[in-house]
Amino acid sequence: MTLLRTIEAIALLLFTILSVGLLRSWMQSMNGLWDLLFSLPAMAAGYLFADLASGLVHWFCDTYFEEDTPWIGRMFIHPFRDHHRDPAAITRHGFLELTGNGCLALLPLLVLVHILEPNLYWQAAWSGFAFGLFLTNVFHQWAHMSHPPAWVRLLQSTRLVLPPGHHRRHHSGGHDKAFCVTTGWGNIALDLLVRLVPPPVRRPV
Repeated sequence: MTLLRTIEAIALLLFTILSVGLLRSWMQSMNGLWDLLFSLPAMAAGYLFADLASGLVHWFCDTYFEEDTPWIGRMFIHPFRDHHRDPAAITRHGFLELTGNGCLALLPLLVLVHILEPNLYWQAAWSGFAFGLFLTNVFHQWAHMSHPPAWVRLLQSTRLVLPPGHHRRHHSGGHDKAFCVTTGWGNIALDLLVRLVPPPVRRPV
């Protein structure tokens, strides 16, 4: 195992521990059915916000810095640029490769949430957010599969996860739209937002 994969494996382990702790805290904070019912929309909102966050990160890593940039180049910039050179390669990635760098990015946020000890609804929202970002690249992988399992196709058809037809927009033209890769819902807003930002010095291949 390379140093990068070792770091990602540790990040995955720590992410799992912190996420289980956050979910446990959320469940312990509930005082009945109404707390559960009212916290589920907060969790859904967190999940949808994760889609927008995935798009912002995707846009940033597609647009700025280089693959040899110190610290972030190999771990964060390279995977996005390499994906455009070979979009189907993501279907050959293992679970750790898909989730490791996302876990690493989420760790400071989860630590902060544990320190702040938010109320029931914020706990639900952060749980949905962390869950969405954790599995973003898994959903992204599914969107590139030529023959995903039937249950994956069902999730895609309901737009609970990124559908392949919607994601195909990103890989057509100049990779300048449809950056969100959790569900794709956030592209409605992000496509408008990125048009307001001055064009970068370079674009991905």
